[in-house]
Amino acid sequence: MTTRMARRLGQRSIARQVRNVGFMSADYRAAFGKNPEAPNKAPYQKATLEYLEKFDCQSWFKDPVQTVINGEIVQGGTQVPTVDAFFRENGAMIHGDSEVLAKLKAHLASIDTSVHDYRTQARAIEDRFTSTEFGPELIANQSLDFMKQDGFTEIEEWVQACTVERNLNDALLGDEMAGTITIGREPSFVGCVSNFSNFLDLSRKTLRSIELGIPVVVLSRSNTTQHMYRWFLRLISLMKEHGIPTSMATYASLDVPSQRDLISSSVGSPMYFTGSRDVAAKLKEVCPKLFSSTVGPNTMVITEPMNEKVYDAIRISSTIENAGQCTHVRHLVAPQVTLDEVAKVYDNVNLIDSTVDAIKNGFRPDGMLKGHPTTVTSTDGYTAHKTAPAAFRVGTEFPPDTIQEKWREAFLDVTSAASPEQVKSKEFLDGLAKWLVRNGPITLAVNGDMDVAKHLFEKTSMTNYTIGTLDKPGLTVSARPQENEAFGEFPARPTLTQYTKFPVLVPSSTPSYNSQYTETYLAQKAVKPLPTDLLNKVRDAATNASTKGFITTIYTFLVDACGPRPNTVHRHARTAVTGWQRPPLDGSLSVLRVEKDTSLDALLVHMTPFIATNAAPCLHISCNPANAKCAEFVKSLQGVSVAIEENFDASALETAPYNVQNPEYDGQPATGGAPVLGPFLALFFPLGHVKCLNTNDTKFVEYWVGSEKWLRTV
Repeated sequence: MTTRMARRLGQRSIARQVRNVGFMSADYRAAFGKNPEAPNKAPYQKATLEYLEKFDCQSWFKDPVQTVINGEIVQGGTQVPTVDAFFRENGAMIHGDSEVLAKLKAHLASIDTSVHDYRTQARAIEDRFTSTEFGPELIANQSLDFMKQDGFTEIEEWVQACTVERNLNDALLGDEMAGTITIGREPSFVGCVSNFSNFLDLSRKTLRSIELGIPVVVLSRSNTTQHMYRWFLRLISLMKEHGIPTSMATYASLDVPSQRDLISSSVGSPMYFTGSRDVAAKLKEVCPKLFSSTVGPNTMVITEPMNEKVYDAIRISSTIENAGQCTHVRHLVAPQVTLDEVAKVYDNVNLIDSTVDAIKNGFRPDGMLKGHPTTVTSTDGYTAHKTAPAAFRVGTEFPPDTIQEKWREAFLDVTSAASPEQVKSKEFLDGLAKWLVRNGPITLAVNGDMDVAKHLFEKTSMTNYTIGTLDKPGLTVSARPQENEAFGEFPARPTLTQYTKFPVLVPSSTPSYNSQYTETYLAQKAVKPLPTDLLNKVRDAATNASTKGFITTIYTFLVDACGPRPNTVHRHARTAVTGWQRPPLDGSLSVLRVEKDTSLDALLVHMTPFIATNAAPCLHISCNPANAKCAEFVKSLQGVSVAIEENFDASALETAPYNVQNPEYDGQPATGGAPVLGPFLALFFPLGHVKCLNTNDTKFVEYWVGSEKWLRTV
């Protein structure tokens, strides 16, 4: 047997020992392929219209949003108006006073979490929410509050994607029962998103937590808070019916200062938030365990002069749900674009009177409500369309890094290249790639030249890449997580940890983000041999058995999870290749900055993902000489980029760093211990999928699995 064969057999043996629900592990991959059929839309449509016809517009004033503890409304506070997605008053809310806040704090400190398994009850409740019993109610309330035109597609995705996430939760709980991990059961705060709240908030954040015995606290919002509150009340009634203690779900109707007080007083509690980066940064100040999903300027690239089909793709991507979908396009790159041509994109926008019309007559993805508030000022450089509620500006440069999201407003920035040849040039694409890394869109669509798409894929780090043609263009607004088109709303990499503890991926097990390996499990892994001298050197330098075991566990997880994998092994609508990726292949470095108080164990843990993979050339360690222990160790390393310097000097690098991280890890359970690896490794590496619009496209798979970007173990 050759040395290489022995090593491969050893890797396979190690991989079989791994139990982990992290992205692309064996347990993760096994969660797919069992999706139920999508429900029939017609009965939902009929029942939703009946609900809307009977809806009393005064009901949300008469029954205001209030704090709910143990299934009971708690009185006391100041009444304020609630507003819909277009900031029109649509009801009332009572912000709890200091006594209500004190009751919330006392309640959260006293919840009994001794029962760890409510899966049967929670899933029975969820099935009723997604059925025609309560699904139409959810769709209708969302259309009234968020002005959503197509709530049914969310139900369809929910029905199928929740199957995957239930499977992941099953595996996570199984790992806990086996003594591999512990699941944190501190009360989890839920910061709701206005769009997709039924799936993202009610299913992913709330029910997936409750079913594993984790209490949740749903927070009120400054806008579009009514439809979340209504699903919360329905949830409480169903919990009573199905035998889940109502202490497991709390609604906190509070002003922002009181919310911050409640969160900061709940030491150890995680929070799951979907929204803007500005709000995420504020929340991170009071919640170290914030797991946030934030938006960025999604981008579409056209490599040739545009045609009518491309116009349609741009219009749909720009206007879908009144620019209310997190993946709507904000930035277009194309050759020789004029203002008149962009205006033509919006000429065929479908203007509708109300969301009721959209539900009754059939959803059109480019439908926009009349009176949609797209506001153009005389100084911002945008041109308002003559009839559609849309605005755009065209220039030869990429937009400023301060580009505003313009949530629920159809704004489009266009970078017009001089020619198709310029769009395809290395200089232009490298500049665009750096802009994309700095600004952190969720998704990139490239229509035209596949080599352009590959160039951008290899030099950026989005989670969602869609590749189309001029005849069959791809949108920015499409991902099917139930078919392993995994995606995440990651903050821009250079500043990621300002907004989140770990990036959040869909699909995944929400409770896994606040879970950690047990010391007993890690101690068992501490003496397992690793395949390279450098890995063994790093592992052996650790100061305790838990850290040694964690380093081994990182490697074994990567052996199991690395490499590109097509989704074609299961039922799928589009061909996708999914996997972990290296940081951008543009010469930029991932910097670990070691300060005076950084522990050696923290440095070793953060080094391991790089030296265990083909991402090793991306690693750079900047070490303060005052940290004698770490400085002595890094000086002894061979083949690793190291600088001993009092302060990190980015100017000494040939190119701006991809990111800079201060390693934090002490292995103690009280401070987070050794986190489950999927979320933790997402701090360092891009991940997600690249897809085309065809089913079972073997040529597409062959082309993309050959990319050097995919992460692979040594």
